[in-house]
Order: sequence, then structure tokens, then C-alpha cells
Amino acid sequence: KGSVVEENTLSRTVSALRQILGERAGDNRYIETVSGLGYRFIQSVTRGVSPGPQGPGRETSIAVLPFEDLSRAQDQAYFADGIAEDVLNRLAAVKGLRVIAKSSSFRFRGNDESAQTIGRSLGVDYLLVGAVRKEGERLRVTAQLIEAATDSQRWSERFDRQLDVEHIFAIQDDIARAVAGALPTLGVGETQLAESTTRDLEAYDLYLRARAIGYQGGAQAAVRSAQLLRECVTRDPSFAAAWLVLAGQGRGRLIFAPQHSAQAVSDMEEAVARVVALAPSSWAAHLAQSWLDHQRHDWLAMERSIERAVALAPGMPFELAAGVGTFYTQINDPRAIEHLRTAVRSDPLSMLVSGIYQIELHVAGREDEAEKEYRRSLDLPGDREMAEHLRVHRLWARGEPFREQFRRYLDHTQTFPAPVLEDVYGVCDEADAALALLRGVVNDPEYGTAPQQMVLAWWLAHYGDDEAAFGAMWRAYVDFHYFLVSWLWWPVFARVREHERFPELLARVGLLDYWRAKNRAPASGTPPISA
Repeated sequence: KGSVVEENTLSRTVSALRQILGERAGDNRYIETVSGLGYRFIQSVTRGVSPGPQGPGRETSIAVLPFEDLSRAQDQAYFADGIAEDVLNRLAAVKGLRVIAKSSSFRFRGNDESAQTIGRSLGVDYLLVGAVRKEGERLRVTAQLIEAATDSQRWSERFDRQLDVEHIFAIQDDIARAVAGALPTLGVGETQLAESTTRDLEAYDLYLRARAIGYQGGAQAAVRSAQLLRECVTRDPSFAAAWLVLAGQGRGRLIFAPQHSAQAVSDMEEAVARVVALAPSSWAAHLAQSWLDHQRHDWLAMERSIERAVALAPGMPFELAAGVGTFYTQINDPRAIEHLRTAVRSDPLSMLVSGIYQIELHVAGREDEAEKEYRRSLDLPGDREMAEHLRVHRLWARGEPFREQFRRYLDHTQTFPAPVLEDVYGVCDEADAALALLRGVVNDPEYGTAPQQMVLAWWLAHYGDDEAAFGAMWRAYVDFHYFLVSWLWWPVFARVREHERFPELLARVGLLDYWRAKNRAPASGTPPISA
């Protein structure tokens, strides 16, 4: 009585308890988070005398490697990948099993490294490898479960069936059940979206092709993937998994192809409505709904969608951990870090996931941890633009020289979101000259997208023009309706958040209504809500 404990103190304490118990983020084996109430210890307790400290059992983990294409023409890699990914998704529904995300495990395509090396790289106990041969009307799939530490086979089977979607899905289910049965203390959970697959082989083939293209990343791939998915759902409007991927591609186009944003939003609205109607008990359907809520800046609705997804999910799948973390980054909640750390563990070779995690560590002022994750990410494949730009921000925060890192950032980006920065580099030690260049392009049509305006806002804020930085920020969020409001919390905007119109901006993006509804104070460094 009489003590005041802040929410972030509680979060840190519970995190420390989980660490002592050996519970990793997302496990929920000992401590359960009860939305709106707090935390609950969920293991049974018995009286007795313990011979000494005894740690809890470690989780079982697995990575599904890309299945080999054994077709004569060697043109079915997308199909073999689709079989492997659908098996991965089924294994993700196995309670007590941590499954590595495809974006990390598929990095080992065609790799001749040993099982021990791959297991160490991904941090897993087991590897599932396989091969697919599709010829004429027949389909042959072989699969092997390998114990990574010993490179020994635990299970192997060959499936030879007629080529139709019912047999394809049956093979995937059989592999998942056999793998779970070969691992100790595991049991197969419910397969997500199993009730809303397709019986149309052509629709399934379009779906696999669209997924394969979408994983290539970038604007062109996102647009082409969406076109194929549209063909797919036109053939079979009840194919919920395809609607789910179409919703995800809409989200991808908002990021990578903002010039297609109107069509992307339209596709998302239709796709989310369809997948929620077709698979209302699927956590993935409600996660997709949260993407649409996010785009609309409806934070209360996004929170409800996330909570429904968490309640329906078996454990904390990678995509859901990332989704929960993303929600917390938007509302500037420190709980984002725990969930993003879980996402990194499930997708350790993803440059994108690592970059998002580094951002949140930077926002939280945990610069040593951010630098450590940056160092870990140096060998990861992918566009390093965000990670290298973020390191410039860390040097700004410490008041250290940044020219060398600025050059590295410019040399490592593949997208060049703000070409003017190449000119700014030449005068980066001269604030007035740099500001003249930046101010000269803020209203240029070439910089007419929200991400470009936010990049300009970062640099304008660094060089001390808070008014111009706020103007760019306003254009990004009010004129261009940008949905990633987590960018508002970057340390470089500390002074900009003191702007007299910043509360109005928060109101425009829906955060003031959210905080009022939750009876919470605004984020640190912002004017009071009453303003």
C-alpha cells in the first residue's frame, strides 16, 4: 500500500522471472499474460523437499529446409517450396514445438553444409528435408527428419500418390503427424485454414506461384504476386489461404509500391473480409484483420484483433509474435521488445526482422543491445538500408562523427528512398548547406511518398530545422496517410515532438483517442493530451 509501480517496471520484473525460470519469450510455460489483468503463474505446484535447483525442460525446435525439385525439367521449384512451406505451417500448429520461419530456413537452398552447421546457424534440434517429383498425373514426395547435433536420421518416408489437391494436403498432414510423433512429448495441433483449402489444382498452382514470386520482395514482385492471387481466388472464391496471402501482399504493396496504394487497400479490405468469413477460428485470419486496422489507424480495433489471434493461436507463432510486436511499436509500448526478440529467434537470418528489432531497441534507448544486434546482422543477406541508416542515428544520439557511417549507408541501400542524401553527404559537416539541399526537395513531386518524406524529416530534425521536419512528418501522416506511426518515436524527433501542433498530428493518426480510451498518458516527450 502506498507504492507506485510503473508498467514498464512490471514488464522488466516479469521478464527477469521468465529468464530465471528458463522460459523464453512466447513460450508461456510458466507465466501467462492475461490481457487487461496482468500475469499468472500457470504451472502446478506441489509441496515437498527439492534436492536442489532444477531447470525446466528446453523446448524442441525444428527447421524445414526447402524441398528439392526432382522433376525432369527442373521447373517445379515453386511447387516443391509450396509443399515444404505448407508442411512448415502445419508443424507450427504443434504445441510445444518452435518452428523456424521460412525466410531463415530456406536460406540453405542448395547448401552442402552439414546438419550440425545448419542446426547451429538456426538454433534448432531437428531438420526436415525432402524432395518432390511431379510428373504427369503422379506426385512423389520423400521426407526425412534429421537430428542436427548427430546428423542422424530419426524418421523417413516416401509418399507416392495421384496428383490432386486432396492427396497433396493429405501428404502434408501425414508428414506433420509423423514428424510430431517422432519427437518426444509433442502432439499435432489443429491445422490453420484446413477447413478452407481448395480442391482446384490450378487454383492451388497459382497460389504456390504467387507465394514464390511474393517472397522475392520489392514492388514488381508484390504487384505480380497479387495478380496471380487474384486469378486464384477468381477460380476458387472459397480458398481462404489464398485470400490471406492476398491480404499480406496488399500490405507489402503499401510498403514497397506506394504508387499502387489505392488498389492495395482495396484488395486488403476485400481479402480480409473474405478470410475472416471463411476461417473465423483461425488466428491468422484475425492477424490479417489487424493489418487492415493498422492501415486505418484504428488502434483499439487492432488491439482487439491481435488479442483474438493470440487467444486462438497454439503458442506464439513467428508471424503472430511479429504482429504483436508491431502493434506495441505503434503505440510506443516497451513490451514490443520482448515479442520482437521472439520473432528474431524464430527468424534469425531475416534482415528485415533484425532491422525492426534494432529500431525498437534504439527507440527504447537500449543502444548497446541495438549495436550488438547490428553486429550480428552484418552477415545477413538482404537490403541493409534501415540497419545502416539506424546506425547513423545512434551516432547522432551520442554526438559522434557520422560521415563514415553515412557513406556506408548510401553504399548499402538498394532502394535510394531520398536521392538528395548523396548531395547532402558532400556537405554533411555544414548544417546550413545540408539544410538548403533538404529544404529544396521537400515539396518536389519526386519525393511525393510518405516514406520519402519521413526520411527527409529525420535529416531535417538532425540539422535542427524542427519546423521543416514537422512539415514533412505532417505530409507523411496526414496528406499521404502513412500507417507506420512507430517512426514518430525515433529519438531524433525528440524536439519535434514538442511542436505545438504535434498533439493534433497524434489526433489525426488516432493515438489520442486510443490513449484516452485506455486511460493512459501520452508517450514520453509529447505535450499532454489536454493540449
